[in-house]
Amino acid sequence: MMNGNVRDQRAAAEANCELDEALYNQESGVEIALHRAQQWSKFVKDLISFIDKRTNICEFIFTVTIFYVILSLLQHISER
Repeated sequence: MMNGNVRDQRAAAEANCELDEALYNQESGVEIALHRAQQWSKFVKDLISFIDKRTNICEFIFTVTIFYVILSLLQHISER
């Protein structure tokens, strides 16, 4: 099982080297690489923003749920 993972990593490293070489040999290779890095950066920024918003929504829902549980317990206690 580990051998397959090592082979996959080696294949990915070789593919990256080939891509680096292809970009290096092109006149606009640096610009292409920079553009791809900017796209990746924007994607990661958007992903982090989405996760942050989703986390805030989940925290809010959890807080409201706890609030209603406390209210229910208080009503139950006051009835006794």
